[in-house]
Amino acid sequence: MKMIIDDEKKEKTMKMVCEYYYIPKDDIIGEDALFICEEEEIIGVADGVGGWAKRGIDAGEYARQLMNNSVEAIFFNNNTDPKTILKEAYMANAEAEIQGSSTACIIRHNNGILETVNIGDSGFMIFRENKFIYKSKTQQWKFNSPYQLGNSKYSDIPELARTMKIAVIPGDVIVLATDGLFDNLFISDIEENLKSKSSSSNVAFSLAELSRRYSLMKDRKSPFSKAAAKAGLPHTGGKFDDITDDIIGEDAHFICAKQEIIGVADGVGGWAGKGIDAEAFAANAKAEIQGSSTACILRHNNGILQSVNTGDGRFFVFRNNKLVYRSKTQQVEFNVPYQLGNSEGYDTPDSAGTMEITVVPEDVIVLGTDGLFDNMFVSDIEDVLKMFSSMGSAFWLAEFSRRYSLMKDRKSPFSEAATKAGHSHTGGKFDDITVIVARITSR
Repeated sequence: MKMIIDDEKKEKTMKMVCEYYYIPKDDIIGEDALFICEEEEIIGVADGVGGWAKRGIDAGEYARQLMNNSVEAIFFNNNTDPKTILKEAYMANAEAEIQGSSTACIIRHNNGILETVNIGDSGFMIFRENKFIYKSKTQQWKFNSPYQLGNSKYSDIPELARTMKIAVIPGDVIVLATDGLFDNLFISDIEENLKSKSSSSNVAFSLAELSRRYSLMKDRKSPFSKAAAKAGLPHTGGKFDDITDDIIGEDAHFICAKQEIIGVADGVGGWAGKGIDAEAFAANAKAEIQGSSTACILRHNNGILQSVNTGDGRFFVFRNNKLVYRSKTQQVEFNVPYQLGNSEGYDTPDSAGTMEITVVPEDVIVLGTDGLFDNMFVSDIEDVLKMFSSMGSAFWLAEFSRRYSLMKDRKSPFSEAATKAGHSHTGGKFDDITVIVARITSR
């Protein structure tokens, strides 16, 4: 048996690191979709065309499956060429007879070269030293009618997509997004945002939030209103739409696909109040690094899952989309997990819990930091696994966790644990979220 996670990381002199943020327009799922394949350095976004909703069709379904099938093309068909990935995802949607249509943009970083494919008005911009240097071109038949992939006779095909290769250098920032961002933010807005933010995660969040805010302003000029005026159409203000952007936090993780070993760590955020980078301890094992971290590491060895865990990073095993095993947390008291650290009073690896359990082909392992398990009940995770393939579900588990963490009136595992401990807390717990999903297969 083998555990499928990702392909082995190759030696490179440059690497693309990513963060994302998604704000749906109406319902919690929305019409946009995206994927991030970190080890292969491939990312993509898609925007389901909203007009399908008038026909009673989920306008986001085509986009979600297009991105899901893109991940399948990467992991199971070993494709890394963006246009090939897009074409295979399109064909998979056609075979499944999924209704709807979508724009799409997929980017691969290949050691200093950005390889891209784009159809419609999703796209990307590149910034160097906080200054704009490149923007992908949109494809549209007329104003507000972008090219779109779909299964109807009026939809477009991947052969019409634009491809591009462009050189990038260390420090460049790539903003990949759906039109919900580019219709509401001018280049100068993005440049100002980049200047004021210290990390890519801050940028992704703030760009999406700024886009949403501007989309609701009726008296502000926007890229969309300028384009409308140019097309001879009256429009004031921004354009209200789903907003997705891809642009690292206190969590860290690793994937060694060849050895079938995966791990997550969560730097304890309280150190930030002392001026210490919590991420640094989570991401490194140097003896003198200050801070502390929880950790969970798994190894698959031909049907046996070997685990070590300290703190509240955990893993669940699902069989036929039903929970069959969950690892136990280690905590001193509520919200105070065991944590490895170099300071006196912190825990050591000797106190970590170890376990070996048997797994079978098609079992799915969900490994995550507490940002996942504090916000999603077992039933929530089961529902996501039913909706998406194992290789596409990591994104959605993280995404739903993020959204649930912001809901103040929803019960959460964290709020239930708080009540049990005699504390008052409503809603989720806002935190970094790391998720790795692995599937056991026959060799």
